[in-house]
Amino acid sequence: MIAALEEGLSTRKAARRFRVGISTARTWRRRYRESGKRHASRASRRARSSIRMKVTSSA
Repeated sequence: MIAALEEGLSTRKAARRFRVGISTARTWRRRYRESGKRHASRASRRARSSIRMKVTSSA
């Protein structure tokens, strides 16, 4: 998508072409402008506890 944006395609048209939301396209464009990186960053996820609680039922 970044290549299309660099060629002059509007953010809205690029979003439509690549079937992503306009806010996603804007975010990608902003990140590219700020960092210069053309690839996606690792997805951020909420930290999960490594401890799993075992649920037992008492009868």
